[in-house]
Amino acid sequence: MEVDHSVTDGQLNQMLKKHRRKRPRTAQIRQDLRKALEKAILAPKCTILPFFMKKNGVFSANLFFIVKQLNIPKVQSFLYLNTFALKSLNNRSKVFMIVGASDAKPEDLRIEFATKLRARIMDTIAYVDNLPLLCTPERLARRAAIFGRVVDVYLPPPRRISQKHAMLRGSLKVNHAGYGFIQFTTSQAVKRFCKRYIANSHLRRHGRKTRRKRIRAISKSQQTSQNAAEQENIEGGIAEEQAAAIAYQHELSGLESGLESDYEFTKKFKSVAFNLSNVSSSKDEINEISQTDIKMPTKKKKTRRKRAAIGEAFSLKVLFRGIQVFPYKAYRRLKKEYYRLKRHVRQSYTIEADIRTKAEESDTSLP
Repeated sequence: MEVDHSVTDGQLNQMLKKHRRKRPRTAQIRQDLRKALEKAILAPKCTILPFFMKKNGVFSANLFFIVKQLNIPKVQSFLYLNTFALKSLNNRSKVFMIVGASDAKPEDLRIEFATKLRARIMDTIAYVDNLPLLCTPERLARRAAIFGRVVDVYLPPPRRISQKHAMLRGSLKVNHAGYGFIQFTTSQAVKRFCKRYIANSHLRRHGRKTRRKRIRAISKSQQTSQNAAEQENIEGGIAEEQAAAIAYQHELSGLESGLESDYEFTKKFKSVAFNLSNVSSSKDEINEISQTDIKMPTKKKKTRRKRAAIGEAFSLKVLFRGIQVFPYKAYRRLKKEYYRLKRHVRQSYTIEADIRTKAEESDTSLP
């Protein structure tokens, strides 16, 4: 094969140069637009719903007009997307659909979604309680994303508590009140999320024992019986050793009383280790030893490093292992029951206080 030596290095570099990408990278912008539209459509208090027209079970509106209504600083970057990029959102979301011809202008595209999404909007919300102190909306959203697509996370701010001591002010900053709400795109994601943490729910503690719990209890009882048997064997062996030691002492008790015995004790010589360094030597020998002495290398003392300000790495699974999760409807029902019991207890206390005051008044009125 003949090689053309007339090609210069510059021409060779141009031939081997990779083809430069012409289409701009808009993956992150499209992802942000999808999240913004899903959050606006599935919000419990939807502000863009009046701009949609309802027809044949479908809400429809102009896409550019809806995007301009979003209160997001990235709105201008959303408007620069072309028709192909906007229609590619259909492959990323199952909540809405971008409708229009492939050669149409971006201003002429329309957005549509089914009306049944708004009918069961409360089924897509989960209530989360017993949140850890290090919980943030981002961490909770990353943990909940395992069970389904997360639309929004809301953590109520904590109540303001005035510290009695000035040293304690600002020592611990908590960004939530201990509970929060997570909204998914589907109700199946809420069921999966609740099923994962159903063991932490106090509502299940006094329920019927399942087959798995019975098997676990049986295996635990068998293990305790085996441990008890092993403990008895160990105690029996210790008792035998103690009995043998007592018998041996009884045989040697005659020696203490001064009686002669046929038992001959063998003399044991204790081995003594002599330290030659303690033996005194003459001054000449000491001088010779000091001249020929070889100094051993000493290890440098390690400098103690400061501990890093960042704590140990931990997983989100360990961080949220103690949370309690309920559907939003169950949360509303438990909340009503709690307030009903609270009113009942308050009324009972007021009745008891009235009875006591009447009894005291009757006692004072008597002569």
